Amino acid sequence: RKNNLKNNFEYILFDLDGTLLDTSELIVESFRYTFKQHCNYDISVSEVHDFFGKSLRLAMETLGKDKADELIDTYREHNAKYHDEKIAIFPEVAETIKTMYDNGIKLAVVTSKTKKTALRGLKLFGLESYFSTVIGINECINPKPHPEPVNIALQELKLAPEFCLMVGDSPRSEEHTS
Repeated sequence: RKNNLKNNFEYILFDLDGTLLDTSELIVESFRYTFKQHCNYDISVSEVHDFFGKSLRLAMETLGKDKADELIDTYREHNAKYHDEKIAIFPEVAETIKTMYDNGIKLAVVTSKTKKTALRGLKLFGLESYFSTVIGINECINPKPHPEPVNIALQELKLAPEFCLMVGDSPRSEEHTS
């Protein structure tokens, strides 16, 4: 199995939220706090879940219309404050990533989080040293599912797309993460 993967792909690119790290509780709480503060609105969990896998900007522009920038700022402040206590690593992710790395499989992260926040999450669980690069929302103009973030990773890694595998939790046809 190791040789088969290594022979077919030089890199495996991973999404972060919902793939390596469980950030659901943090995302829901950050949305709920933000909308209570700015709109005196108790946003439901299902309303928040509708925006999982989509950009934070799209969510805030859809839900908050003329307050999007203000909502994003509050969301990010709350998210940063509670980040470390409200995220978890999915079972067996650390062991799987270490095994891949130890077997010579090269790894990278492509996320719609900011690079700084992504690195913070990886470091929290001791994963940062396994990834050659982390491409966040601040490295591109167009968030996933637009190919730009993946293309930036490929350019940085000097790879052709046919030598990479992208692993994530959102369908390609939808707009991606926050």
